[in-house]
Amino acid sequence: MNKTTKILIVDDEPSLRSRLAEKARGDKRQVMEASSADEAIKLIQENDFAAIITDLRMETDTSGIDVLKAAKDKSTYTQVLIVTAYGDKDISWECMDKGAFDYLERNLPGTDFFAMVSHKLDFALEFREMKIAKYKSEEEIP
Repeated sequence: MNKTTKILIVDDEPSLRSRLAEKARGDKRQVMEASSADEAIKLIQENDFAAIITDLRMETDTSGIDVLKAAKDKSTYTQVLIVTAYGDKDISWECMDKGAFDYLERNLPGTDFFAMVSHKLDFALEFREMKIAKYKSEEEIP
């Protein structure tokens, strides 16, 4: 069966959201976009996303964490990448503790942010498939 992988991009900055969506597109990938945490949470309730890339700071300084919580409440298999221009060690620990796949800083010197996001998304989707396969194999064990 040819299954489409759904990915959600969440950012209040239209140009950044558009670039992230462009990087997320690929064979058998459907990319949806949201401009706020509230819009993203509504889409999460209505769809099953394999991965979500969300900005940390939108309506509030930690609204990306609200997106992360909504995603993980819906499915532990959804992989969430938190993106921020404002690196904060305490927030990064909180994101990872709440189940984020990764916490990515946009403004790291010498780093091609969009290439990094593209690679991290690929890793996140592979990790998700391994988690699902492991769960399925454990279900088959008598």
